[in-house]
Amino acid sequence: MMRSIYRLFIGSLFFCSVVACGDDDSSPLLLPSVNGEFVDERDGSVYHWVRYGNLEWMVENIRYKTDQGQSRIYSEKLITAEERKEQEERNYARYGYLYDYVAAESAVPQGWRIPSDEDWQNLERIVGMDGKDLIQFGWRGDREGEILQLQESIWLRLGGFINYEPSSSGIDVNNYTPNFVGFYGFFWSSTRDMGKEDAVIYRQVRYNYSKLGRFSTLPKKMLSLRCVRDASN
Repeated sequence: MMRSIYRLFIGSLFFCSVVACGDDDSSPLLLPSVNGEFVDERDGSVYHWVRYGNLEWMVENIRYKTDQGQSRIYSEKLITAEERKEQEERNYARYGYLYDYVAAESAVPQGWRIPSDEDWQNLERIVGMDGKDLIQFGWRGDREGEILQLQESIWLRLGGFINYEPSSSGIDVNNYTPNFVGFYGFFWSSTRDMGKEDAVIYRQVRYNYSKLGRFSTLPKKMLSLRCVRDASN
């Protein structure tokens, strides 16, 4: 049965200053107003969530195995079966599944949704992005990418992506290319890029890089999935 556990934080401030990377560096700490847990009835997975403004964001990537579309745990191709099993176990726990857009839509738990481009912009605004940067494509902002990677209250992880190459008979599940785990993280939005045919907007973070990327790509690419929902009270 679905469970939500609410724990109120004292105060209403979203930011405070803490020492982060060293004596001469500091990073703002993103404090949610409320946090809790959600249990996915489909497989028993537990997800933590945090509330910023009127939205509740999952802290972990979705880990649900769906039969719709294409989904896969990140693993390298040129390794032994035993090595692949160990790698997939580690990557499943840390990064969850990577989904094409069809699979992402079906992997969303009841009561949640894929964040829209506007949802992402609301989060970016809360962590300090200037309004003129919000609607720009490319790498934008100042330290927003760093903040959303390093703060455990949201923790965007570097799960890479997977690209399947179509064959004459459709998608060949053995013909895939894994890319950039540990270096980049890619996260779906639910918003189409109206400037491109059949493209969906996504967010991207990069290891040791402070900016936050807003790009678009084809729905067949396999990216990480975070979910969001409207706060109920």
